[in-house]
Amino acid sequence: MTDHPGRRPLIGVATCAAAPDLDEDGPLLVSALTDAGADVRVGVWDSEAVSWPEFPVVLVRSTWDYPLRRAEFLDWTRRCRRTANPRDVLAWNTDKRYLDDLAAAGVATIPTIFLDPGQPLRATGTPRATP
Repeated sequence: MTDHPGRRPLIGVATCAAAPDLDEDGPLLVSALTDAGADVRVGVWDSEAVSWPEFPVVLVRSTWDYPLRRAEFLDWTRRCRRTANPRDVLAWNTDKRYLDDLAAAGVATIPTIFLDPGQPLRATGTPRATP
């Protein structure tokens, strides 16, 4: 994971502006990677202050703001030299319709209704009476 033998491998950890220091278990991740000998740098995925192509590998971690900007997020993954999860897996997983794929493969999933952006939600079933 390093371009320079003898140096600590450099790992970028991507997050979002709402969690610039990662989530509550982020410090455990950074500590574990550091203890394993890596040089870890955390950055906001869409920040122009971070040069993601310079990282030999990027771990996508807390990029929670991607749903409203999915195309931009996927474009960002293509600009990274390498992501820890393959780009096609990230693309598949960021469209929550992957749950249908899992269900079709026999994996137990929570019943889900998918709506296209702007599509109104229509109530189904009989509403429960409130006490």
